[in-house]
Amino acid sequence: MRHQRLDRTVIPVPRNAVRALAAERLVRGQAVPYVLARLPAGMSTLAWLLFGHEHLGGYAGAGGLVAVNTTAVAVTTPMIGRLVDRRGPGRVLPAAIAVYIAGVIVALTHSTGLALYLGAAVAGATMPPSVAVLRSSWRALPAPARDVVFAVDATLSQAANITGPLLVSLAMLAGSPAAALTLAAVCVAAGGLGTAWAARGAYRSGRSRAMLASRGGRGWLGPLRQPAVLWLLSVVAVVTASIGLLEMAAVAFATSRHHSALGGVLLAAMSAGSVAGGLVYTAAASRVAPERALPWLCAVSVPAFCLLTVPGSAGWLVVTFALAGVASAPLFAAGSTLLSSVAAPGAQTETFTWMSTANFAAIGAGSAAGGVLVHGAGVGPVFVVAAAGMALAAGFSVRAARCSRPATNYGAVSAAANIL
Repeated sequence: MRHQRLDRTVIPVPRNAVRALAAERLVRGQAVPYVLARLPAGMSTLAWLLFGHEHLGGYAGAGGLVAVNTTAVAVTTPMIGRLVDRRGPGRVLPAAIAVYIAGVIVALTHSTGLALYLGAAVAGATMPPSVAVLRSSWRALPAPARDVVFAVDATLSQAANITGPLLVSLAMLAGSPAAALTLAAVCVAAGGLGTAWAARGAYRSGRSRAMLASRGGRGWLGPLRQPAVLWLLSVVAVVTASIGLLEMAAVAFATSRHHSALGGVLLAAMSAGSVAGGLVYTAAASRVAPERALPWLCAVSVPAFCLLTVPGSAGWLVVTFALAGVASAPLFAAGSTLLSSVAAPGAQTETFTWMSTANFAAIGAGSAAGGVLVHGAGVGPVFVVAAAGMALAAGFSVRAARCSRPATNYGAVSAAANIL
């Protein structure tokens, strides 16, 4: 048994942290709901895109439908998160799921005109933030297990980006875009209901401490009043925007080579690199301080992104895309761990929903900027801007890490409360 110093308290760290994590009752009870909640991240957008393309007669209408849905998700998710913090997941998530299902049904049964857009908007506005709720509940875990679970989460999120589209493809083969949208909705509903049940104990046990919580989560801006949260969200947003640029560049490069499947290969390579990096980080997570890891991970990503600017063959791009993805899962894991530690005890779920909002907004901004750059200057400049974005994220991460030091964040208060 080794020891790790965290929040000025000596905490034993098991030699096999992953095995210790699996032994946690909270984690075992959340395993199935977590998988169901994770899958829609790789399914919903694609399902709405395919459904819109079939019923609105082209990619322009389909893109508008996806924009309506994702904008609604980004805008309302923090509001739902705040309600969960105040009322608990057992009350809020089932209500949100009921309205979400109604929105999907409207879209499926009125698949033309305004009703389709209305259904997509309602479904987006009430999509349950299941993953954010689960992440918030992990604060009840011991510190070493908490570090590992966020590393596992970041790795599995990349795996979901591969698995989700495959499930949509299978639904398309078995039926139609409506079948794919229905499958995504079933996963959302099942994951949300399972989350409401699995997370209830963690929220109940943390409710008394939340009432004693600092006032950092109060007010209209909620967690955004905390500098550490703002800096961490800035890092997440810039990194995600850079990834959005790469996604657009991958599609554009494949189109220029008249090989549309190549775009998917490049993105799969990036996800595979991210999964590999996440597995390595998971093994070391209990021994690495996230406030130290975050700046290093951002810094390591800069030369990896710079390699993309070197002209080469399609094979070279596959390799460089994989290298560019290696640090992304560890980076998001370290960011999530820090976000958990700085979140005010009464605003934990809302804090993580702001992370989701930052991701949605940034991926859209990155994709849009990438489209403009590709149209005006070609693929090369997109890689340059993406590398510059990672350099900016590295700068932001230094400030974020300083603001997230254990001695000054809410994690120290939470740890003390657990000891007492």
